[in-house]
Amino acid sequence: MLTITREFSELVGAPLQEARTKENRHLIAVLTRLHARACQVAHEILTLLKDGFADGAMARWRTLHEIAVVAMFVRDRGDAMAERYLLHDRVESYKAMLLYQKHARRLGLKRMPARKMRIVTASFNAMIAKFGKPFGSEFGWASETPTERPNFSEIEAKITVDHWRPYYKLASHNVHANPKGILFKMGLAPERDLLLTGPSNYGLADPGQNTALTLNQVSAALGSVAPTLDTNVFLKVLLTLSREVGDAFVLTQHRLERMR
Repeated sequence: MLTITREFSELVGAPLQEARTKENRHLIAVLTRLHARACQVAHEILTLLKDGFADGAMARWRTLHEIAVVAMFVRDRGDAMAERYLLHDRVESYKAMLLYQKHARRLGLKRMPARKMRIVTASFNAMIAKFGKPFGSEFGWASETPTERPNFSEIEAKITVDHWRPYYKLASHNVHANPKGILFKMGLAPERDLLLTGPSNYGLADPGQNTALTLNQVSAALGSVAPTLDTNVFLKVLLTLSREVGDAFVLTQHRLERMR
């Protein structure tokens, strides 16, 4: 499925360039790059699954889900939102600069020259002047009103994929150092009083199934910009594959549970 997804990216490349106009150039740029990143993250997940790291795979699926949500949200809102998303990089660069300057000496690094700081700051101030103060927040690019400061869960809800939030929270336990991250391990069978310090063949169903479905969502977002007969055929193939992949992971999990 991952191989076909990469081929799909190449397939839509030419039609997208032919359909590129001033009205959709930012949208095409964002969705193309998000799709490429999704393929890379999916490959990382596949590597973790092959090596038996269910918890690590689920943590990387969390990133894949975020990519899919952003892709679908931007796709639905159009080129203006895609441009805001790209320009928000200047906000992130400004905040990164402040952090770097604050801790550079303790890290044994050279502080950024004053001239470069002025350039980054001016770029940040220009974005705030253009889009308003909320643009400076973490998801300020997704603001749809002059005062809105959306968070990720609100973006999920706007495109009606907030039903994935339980899985997202489950995946977050493997990202953060909270108690659930040490008391619950996907790679450890229930009622096993063990500490998992390496790989396991258990618990691969959720990250495997979720990855297949989410990767398909990103492809569908990209393919909807300039749909052709070929892209629609590819998307139907990917949809079928995503279901087959998910079913295979679940079936394997059930077989392992019956063997216990």
